[in-house]
Amino acid sequence: MDHSCHVDRKPCEVVTALSSRFRPPLRNGRRLDMLAAADLIRAALPCPWCREVDRAASSIKRVRLGRHERNILLHAPSADSREGAILDPSLKTHSDRETYLRAVRKLSRAGLVRTGQRRVAMRTLGRRRDGMTVERAYTHRTMWLTPFGAQVVACYRRELEEGRPIRWALHRDRAAAAARAVGADLLERYAVAMESILQVGPWEQASDEASRDAALVARRSVDAARRRR
Repeated sequence: MDHSCHVDRKPCEVVTALSSRFRPPLRNGRRLDMLAAADLIRAALPCPWCREVDRAASSIKRVRLGRHERNILLHAPSADSREGAILDPSLKTHSDRETYLRAVRKLSRAGLVRTGQRRVAMRTLGRRRDGMTVERAYTHRTMWLTPFGAQVVACYRRELEEGRPIRWALHRDRAAAAARAVGADLLERYAVAMESILQVGPWEQASDEASRDAALVARRSVDAARRRR
């Protein structure tokens, strides 16, 4: 399986390492390669701990943080957060809300926060015939720190809290080095992410053969990630 990094278009180091270690499983007389689980594998890639860190660190010197950006960084969930914080704040005015969202977009472009979506069940005022309350699921935008963003907060917490000027050259390289995973650490992050994905649904009991094949290959890729060379 080939996969190019979206940051620099070079071969993904995680996929390359997995391919060299992967032992194709046998199902119904067929050998399954990694392409059978390509979508799952791509979803589990630890990009935020890999070359995304390099890209963010190389461009951070042009970023200026205002009061809103600093406040968001100080209160955003950690880089390992699975769900993130709801990105729909209850602010008094439309102007305040737009200012907040604009700050989030700026931090996202700088590689300091990530955004996503989460479905949240909320109780409504309606009731069913049996008297039970009615719940509906709504999709909310979420936000949490990137690994590099978390290290930026760790290195510059005093400047962020006190509104001091941030001298990126002072701690940028240290923050990037602390955020960047390599080798076995990068593969372990892939393995953990893939296990989390597979826990979401009963892949092995899926009605279609393609999904069952994908689950088998995905689990074998976890073994490959943790196999010692």
